[in-house]
Amino acid sequence: HRDLHSFPTRRSSDLLIESDSAKAKLMLEKLTDLLRVTLKNSRTEQSTIAQEFDLLDAYLNIQKIRLDERLTFSIETNDISDQQVIPPFLIQPLVENALTHGIEPKAAGGQVNIRITQQAEQLKIEVSDNGTGLKTPSIAAGHGVGLSNIRQRIDTLYGDKASLTITEQAEGGVVSIILLPMIVAAA
Repeated sequence: HRDLHSFPTRRSSDLLIESDSAKAKLMLEKLTDLLRVTLKNSRTEQSTIAQEFDLLDAYLNIQKIRLDERLTFSIETNDISDQQVIPPFLIQPLVENALTHGIEPKAAGGQVNIRITQQAEQLKIEVSDNGTGLKTPSIAAGHGVGLSNIRQRIDTLYGDKASLTITEQAEGGVVSIILLPMIVAAA
């Protein structure tokens, strides 16, 4: 008769470390990057494209480790200044929505693209995916709290000079677009 409490419990992190140490090391590095950027950005009322790029890159690389070949992604900032000012954590909830409601429910997975460009005198932030679209039950389950928070934040900060639109793409998936005024951080 053995005491059940004498056997060590195994956590999923222990299994990852033992089964794929390179992947576990990469996950730890990306989690450290994400924590570093998150702590830095959480102390400020504004962020820059460079800071948000670092946050999104760390977040998406963690998701890539988790979803493996089921996820591909791209982040394009085109000719936008790294010092372009945006509210912190504005893009990440859109990326999280794309993953949770678009890519994860799709057996084959898919692609998330983030594209930041200038459109007239506005900054255009576009998050698109080729996932399951707006008709998936997981959209209703989320209650749209993240989207509501984004709308409230940009309305409070910019009034009618900013907008958020969410549309289903004809070829599948969803595209979310935020338009903001162009503001470059002082050097």
